[in-house]
Amino acid sequence: MRGQNSPPRTKEEWDASYIAGDWDYMRRSDELEHYKTILSECYEFGGGRDGDAYILDVCCGEGILLDLLPSDWYTRYVGVDLSDVAIQRAKDKENEYVSFVREDVRHFQTSERFSIIVFNECLYYFQQPLALLKRYEHYLSPNGVIIISMYQEHSNQREDLWNRIGASYVIENEHKIENSKGLIWIVKTVRPANRR
Repeated sequence: MRGQNSPPRTKEEWDASYIAGDWDYMRRSDELEHYKTILSECYEFGGGRDGDAYILDVCCGEGILLDLLPSDWYTRYVGVDLSDVAIQRAKDKENEYVSFVREDVRHFQTSERFSIIVFNECLYYFQQPLALLKRYEHYLSPNGVIIISMYQEHSNQREDLWNRIGASYVIENEHKIENSKGLIWIVKTVRPANRR
């Protein structure tokens, strides 16, 4: 399932993959290292150290990032995902500070602004990932950052995507994470070039 270079699948296909347990591996302990890196970037760059992070989690799935996020780091968390099944599983985590929205992320709209927008292991599913990033810039607060995590496959397409991101954004920080099974992720924190 991980890292397929194909257009976003239908809502029905995403729902079926959650029902089948295709994404259960995301909760395994060997997946935690790249999540920890995303969390450290939230703390360092997005207001987490001050307890006032406003986080938009794009393609949030069942809200795993929220499960790991210390509640005293954020003021607001919004997770958006296409799958009804994933969002229904996340709904019991909602409260006055936390919301989950079932929406195609290509069409999501909000009046809220966020200090952190997270794209965790999802950009490579989209035909126009740079256009999607540009669209979400409108939801960043003035000093906000975008945190991008991508599972690394030996793929020219993946390298090309990182190069295009590097040409369009200011890279504040980047990490290469390798787990005990030899799986590798790249996590980068970026800002729109016009906001530096």
